[in-house]
Amino acid sequence: MPGYAHLTIIGHVGKDPESKDSKAGPMAKFSVGVTPRRDAETQWFNVTAWGKTAEVVLKYVKKGGAVLVAGDLQVRSYQAKDGQTKQSVDVNAREVVLLGKRDEAVEAKSGGGGKFQPPPSPMNDEDLPF
Repeated sequence: MPGYAHLTIIGHVGKDPESKDSKAGPMAKFSVGVTPRRDAETQWFNVTAWGKTAEVVLKYVKKGGAVLVAGDLQVRSYQAKDGQTKQSVDVNAREVVLLGKRDEAVEAKSGGGGKFQPPPSPMNDEDLPF
């Protein structure tokens, strides 16, 4: 049975997304830092978004912004300039959700047809059944 590595992270964007052109269409690359506890070291994830998701990322995602990223996990090894072998944790984003003020929230999903709307406003107290 083939394996599947899916990852969901919530963190802050390390730098503004970079636009890259590819044969498959628009591509956006950015990094997300996740700090599980105040006394813990920040873990960095490289994120790549494609297509409509990349278009939304390039338009709305900014350095320092809080995001939720869900996608496929890929761990790769590479040779650093100092000759040491290091590992990089990459996420091929299927979904990117901007976290922040409700009226500024934007969700991008792969294959979503380009229709991105903020989530509905919360109910008023008068709308509650109790």
